[in-house]
Amino acid sequence: MIPVQLNLDDKFKFRCHQGIACFNKCCENIDILLTPYDILRLKNRLGISSREFIDAYTTDFAMDGQGTPGLKLAQAGLGRVHSSHTGGLRRV
Repeated sequence: MIPVQLNLDDKFKFRCHQGIACFNKCCENIDILLTPYDILRLKNRLGISSREFIDAYTTDFAMDGQGTPGLKLAQAGLGRVHSSHTGGLRRV
């Protein structure tokens, strides 16, 4: 595949699925910080409680030098929660 420079008005279609070589490569070593609203939407979409979502799909970290707590989507969670191009989530 040859890279192509896109302009602001250009459009493209892409479908992420297990049948392509780059599947899950874009989020392999990514840090996704979660806001309370993110957690609310994700846990509602998955049909689980906030506690279940936090325990299964997140890891805690210090957001600053004072130790302000935060949550990131766990790397293991990335393999189990997949975001599709339509914005829907499903367990994989």
